[in-house]
Order: sequence, then structure tokens, then C-alpha cells
Amino acid sequence: MPTEQILKNLQTKIRVKNDLLRCLLSEFFATLLFVLIVNGSVASVITTGLDPVEHHFWISWAVGMGAGLGIWTGYGVSGGHVNPSVTIGLASTGKFPWRRVPIYFLTQFLAAMVACVICFLCYYDAINAFDGGERQAVGHENATCGIFTSFPGPHLSIGVGFFEQIVNTGILLALILMVADSRNAGPPFNVSPFYYGFTVLVVLLSYGVNAGAPLNPARDLAGRVMCAIAGYGPDVWVPYGKHWWWIGTFGPLVGAVTGSLLYYIMIEIHHPPEEDSEKDNHNESGYQIIAKSAEMVESHDKVNTETGI
Repeated sequence: MPTEQILKNLQTKIRVKNDLLRCLLSEFFATLLFVLIVNGSVASVITTGLDPVEHHFWISWAVGMGAGLGIWTGYGVSGGHVNPSVTIGLASTGKFPWRRVPIYFLTQFLAAMVACVICFLCYYDAINAFDGGERQAVGHENATCGIFTSFPGPHLSIGVGFFEQIVNTGILLALILMVADSRNAGPPFNVSPFYYGFTVLVVLLSYGVNAGAPLNPARDLAGRVMCAIAGYGPDVWVPYGKHWWWIGTFGPLVGAVTGSLLYYIMIEIHHPPEEDSEKDNHNESGYQIIAKSAEMVESHDKVNTETGI
């Protein structure tokens, strides 16, 4: 039997028609790919003895592009949120149904957990060679737990760390809504994931040194759980004697809602009605008015409902 026919028969038998299940499968796979790239980029630096701070630019680029590609994977089905912060940020401004938030959270966490385990297995020999089998979370030159989750610098206090996560995730969500806003000269629908990845990159370059800019509670918590199971000790939860574990989980969620609402209040709600906007555009001089097709506007409306990082 030809391969094409086999695949066609397989599609007929296993194709999912339920919209929610399709979205969850898409979200799981997109998040899985994203976290695999994130963790792999950090592991490739740490296990070769390089300094993550000195190679922050390298890691940031890999994470930013990984975010864009992960989003692209699920973009047309689930929206490719790949991050609970994005899901709750969109829901807080009415762009995503609240009833789907808990199941998206769970799906993203499970996908991140699987990705952490896969990355740990892929780099198992390299990690053993680097740390000699002595699993260390922080405070050791051969610590490898930072591959999978975030930790504060020794200088960073809990209060400043929490505030920073609100700021950096707030910036991220504001920029995501900016890209998705068709009435704010947003990019074409089919290239938007590239810009979402770029927003992750610029946030990491701006606020990624103090604590790695967790941004994604699913990846941060899943990595912490995996490291605890793998024997990294209590420092996984309380690095440098600080109860950091909740910062990377709840800080980004607060920041996501804050950034989303600020963009909505400062920019989005002040767009003139469609009729007035079109009239103003015809009367304006000195500016090049870029006409968007009805199809493009419709596509961006879909982005506003489903997009994410």
C-alpha cells in the first residue's frame, strides 16, 4: 500500500474533530517544542563550562527564536500561547475565554514537564560529566539546575525579584497585544509569530540577568518539580535561603494581567470607531496610509482571540 494511502487512512481513523481537544493537542505540542529549545539552549552553554551570564546574548536569541517557532507551531489551531502568562493576559482583556484558562494551564505545564524530562535525558551524560553526578541547584560552579528553571542572583531580594517579574512580563504582554492589534499597524497574520519571538528576545536582553526572566510559569514550575525529583535538593525551592519558587510562578501571572490591562487602557480602547477611523485616514495628509484588506483585518481579529507566547 502506498505511503500516501496509509497516511490518508490514518488521518481518517485518528483525526480529532472536537475543537477543544484539537486546541489542547496543538498547545501541548507547541509548548513542548518551545521548552525543548529553551532548555536545550541553556544546557548547551552550562554543560560545556561556559558562563551563562557572559553568553546571555546567545541564550536570549535561542529562546526568542524558539518562542517564535513554538508559537508558529500551534498558531492556527490553539493560538500557540505556550505560556500561562499569555493565556491569562489575553483572558483578562476578553480575548480568550476564561473557561479554557485552567485546562490550558494544565496542558502547558504537562508539556513543559515532558520537555524538561526529555532535555534531562538528552543531556544526562553531559550533566554527569560536568557535575560529576553531584546535583547542585545554586551556589556551586558546576550547578546545572538552572538549565530547567530560574534562580535569583545572590544579590536579588524577594521583593525586587517579584517586582521585576511583574515588570518584565507586563512588558511582554503589552508588546504581544501591540503586535496583535490590527488597528495599531500590526504585522500580517502569517508572520506575527516572528514578532512575538522578537518581543521575548528584547525582554530577555533587558531584564534577563537578575533572575533569568522566568516569564513562563509552566516552564519554571515544571523544571523545578523535575529537578526536585532528580535529586537537586531543597535549594530547588529555597535558593540562597530565599523562598523563590513562588516568584517565577505567580509574578509573571500578575505581570501578564497588569501589562495586558495597561495596553488596553492606554491604547486599545482609544481607537476611534471603524467609521471615524476610515474617514480620518482619507483626510490625513503627510502620512502614508497603509490599506489593509478585509481578509487581513479578519486574520488579526483571530490573533487577538488566540495568540500567545
